[in-house]
Amino acid sequence: MTITYPVRRSNFDMLNDFDNVLRGVFMPMEEQTRGNFVPAIDLRETENGYEVNADLPGIDKDTLQVSFKDDVLTIEAGNEEEQTTRDENQRLIHSERRIGKYLRTLRFGKNVNAEAISANYRDGVLNLKLPFAEQALVKKISVAID
Repeated sequence: MTITYPVRRSNFDMLNDFDNVLRGVFMPMEEQTRGNFVPAIDLRETENGYEVNADLPGIDKDTLQVSFKDDVLTIEAGNEEEQTTRDENQRLIHSERRIGKYLRTLRFGKNVNAEAISANYRDGVLNLKLPFAEQALVKKISVAID
């Protein structure tokens, strides 16, 4: 699923961006969901940028790949079926654990400083911090009162 988030611009531009958000939410990307798990995320906007938390249960850190290219954040990870030795007389009756590849993409505008993105993975949760680019930061101007 691709989600587009508005850049701080005029109200007219924000309405166009809102339309893009709805299009990304309600029109899933076939290539992303076909055969892949889509990890659940929380996305927050802070004063300095965005923060993404993605649930990736059972994922080994070595299989985790995060990239940011052309304003698109991509999270990929995979886990493989346990290679446990089973007795020939045993058979699996029921399994609810997810085994396979996780894939999630999020589209951001030009307002992310790609060089300063940071990532942390702990207890099955990937935390990403995507700081705003300098031109996207809101500049506060003090006004003198005469």
